[in-house]
Amino acid sequence: MTALVKQLLEFATLDAERPHLERCAADALFQEPATFGREIAEQKGLTFVGRLDPTLGGVVTDCHQLHRVCLNLLTNAVKYTTTGEVIFTFWAEPEGNWRIEVTDTGCGIAPEEHEQIFNEFYRASTRRETEPGVGLGLAITRRLVRLLGGRIELDSKLGVGSTFRVLLPRNGPATND
Repeated sequence: MTALVKQLLEFATLDAERPHLERCAADALFQEPATFGREIAEQKGLTFVGRLDPTLGGVVTDCHQLHRVCLNLLTNAVKYTTTGEVIFTFWAEPEGNWRIEVTDTGCGIAPEEHEQIFNEFYRASTRRETEPGVGLGLAITRRLVRLLGGRIELDSKLGVGSTFRVLLPRNGPATND
């Protein structure tokens, strides 16, 4: 119950937040979530692979909010993967962008649920009965990604796994102030 109240409060206040932008070294942003992902994956008997593009360098972002995005995606990847691996990557993209990807060999998400999965209180049908949750994690993640000026995409196949891809501007979100 406490976790539900905390997530509801977090979700309700996201629209009022403004990002605290700063220049961050990509390797520093990568290390803590990669360490967390490795620990939780290995506890479950999964292989963890972390990949950091050495050409990425620094990015302008809200380090705290980006950390929340990474942890949400890594937690879900491990939660919905019984065997296999979780891959966590930071990569440079053309045209001043960069991306974060979290790929797993989990249960996957049905094509008709790819858009719904980001809606509040929606949970994919594949493991709804066996895994706890209220369906706010990905809704919060999408709002955080938008706050950072990016977008989140999903590639997934039932029984094969999923890749969540976050595309972000290297120099932070455009401001309308």
